[in-house]
This record gives sequence, structure tokens and C-alpha cells, in this order.
Amino acid sequence: MGILKSDGTGRRLDGDLGDGDRAFDGTVGDEEIRDALHGAIDKFFDRISGKSKADGAEASLDGGVSGSAAGAASSPAALDLPAMMRRLAEVGEPAWGRYILANDMLRDKIDAAEGDEMAARAAECGREWAARARERYGTNRPGEIAAKLGIAVADNPAPVSGRRALFAQYLPGSGDDARIEVLADPLNRYGTLRERLIAQASGAEGSDGGNGGNDSAADGVADLEHLLPTVARVRTLLLAHELFHAIEDRNEADIYTRTATIRLWKVFGKENRSTVRGLGEIGAGAFARELVGAPFCPFALDVLLMWAYAPDNARALYRQVLRFDE
Repeated sequence: MGILKSDGTGRRLDGDLGDGDRAFDGTVGDEEIRDALHGAIDKFFDRISGKSKADGAEASLDGGVSGSAAGAASSPAALDLPAMMRRLAEVGEPAWGRYILANDMLRDKIDAAEGDEMAARAAECGREWAARARERYGTNRPGEIAAKLGIAVADNPAPVSGRRALFAQYLPGSGDDARIEVLADPLNRYGTLRERLIAQASGAEGSDGGNGGNDSAADGVADLEHLLPTVARVRTLLLAHELFHAIEDRNEADIYTRTATIRLWKVFGKENRSTVRGLGEIGAGAFARELVGAPFCPFALDVLLMWAYAPDNARALYRQVLRFDE
């Protein structure tokens, strides 16, 4: 979803590391966390995207590729979006938890077993609060729940530009001006891409004029429509994800994703502990999936929406997820 974050869903597309290597000093102020988390995500994405050391290829913002990647992307063996979505639907919840925590600024402070346990509890927390929301507000529509919470929902028409592809964001504001924004540009790009893929599938197999070809084309279209969610469905998942962050803000004293902590250091009996931002992301993904229902983990939107901007980056994200599912 980028990585879906309470301060915006984004993936870095280009640029240098900048301050991404600066050390975390143990403080946990909101701005410090936000800046450090952005740096960690930037550092991670620089490792797997942009200029590839393996083939000298570089992905561009408009989705094009240069160098030898252009040939690889067009080859029959290249990973295509429907095939990736089919595989991502099979990825288990523990792998998604590892994928998210691998991008957290405190990832080096969390061992594998502890991370798996915390991720599992964060996911359960998300599902629990989804059930609470359905029961309390009598609906599973995130827009309606947001309205009942006094949170405005709007589509932001600004084009995606700069260093990150932003998908959605929760803006706490002050007083009654909290709002959720869903970025229109990624959805518009994805909608165009989905229509093109379905149109290609509808004509690819039926050119022989026989019923068999038409049946095959119809099967292909049906398969694509199943694998590639509608734009409305994607928007609903993004909205539900950000809604969880609003719920976190209003229940931070007793919601697991805000109360769970890890030890940063201990000296002479004194210790410094911190919350883990990634747990909120895991909880939000589970919340969205439970609330509205989805045949795949919402974090697969990282790959789905990135494809319209930079297919090579989407493939890199896909391979990263699968490494955690081995």
C-alpha cells in the first residue's frame, strides 16, 4: 500500500539516501518517529529498487525501464502483474508481518521469534477492533464508520510527484478536523492499467473465430477480474487501513499496537523502551481485511499500485515479500 503508514502510504521511487542512515537516538516523539521511519523505508527501498547492480537497469517514475531491464520486462519469462497477485494471495500472515517489520526503523532491535509473536498479536488486534467497529456502528463500510467518528474522507486529486508514490494518509489534525485522504492518481493509473489488461485478455484468445477461442478469452477475462480488484475495492481497502490509524489515535492507552514496546537498551538496571510503528501497520492491514473482506492481504497493494508507476520496483517488492514466505 507504499507501505501503508499512519502518516501516508508511500514507496520511494528515486533519489539518494539522504538522512536515511542516521541513527535512532532512542526518543519516541511523533516527528522523530515519522522522520526516522521515512528514512528506514527509503533505505530499504533504495536497496531493492532504482539502479540494479545485477543488470544496470533503472526504473523510472512513469513505469518505463531502461537498459537491459527493458528486454527482461518484455520477455515471456518476466513476472506479470496477474501472476504476482495470484502468488501474493497465497502468502501467509507471518510472512506479511516479517515484510512490514523488515522496514521498521527498529528492525535490528527485534529478533525473529519476538517479531513473529508481536506481529501475530498486532494482526489479532486489528481483527478484534474490526469486529468491535462492525458491532458498534452496525456497518462494515469504512466511510460510514469514519463519518460516525467525525472523520472527513476526501479524494486528493494532486498528482503523485517527488520521492514517494503516496496512496493514502490519515491526518489527525486538531479538534474536529481529522481526515483521511485517498490519493486519486494511483487509483486512476491502476484503473487504466486494469482496463487495458482485461481488454487485452478479451481479445487475445478469441481471434480464431471459434467458440473455443471465445470461451478461452472469457475465462481469461474472468480470471483477471478475480485477480485484479476493482478500483472501488482498492479504495475501500486503503480507506479501511487509514481508519484503523484513526482508531489507534483514539484508543492509544489500551490498543495493543500502541502499548506494546521493546527494549532499546538497559544500563545499570535502567532501560529505555519504545513502541514499534510497524505493529500499527500490521494491525491496520488485518483490520482492513477483516472489516471489508478481501481474498488477499491488503499489503499486496504495495505491488499492485506500484506497477502503474514502475514495474521493476513492483517486481522487487514482490520478490522481497516472497523471501519472507520461504
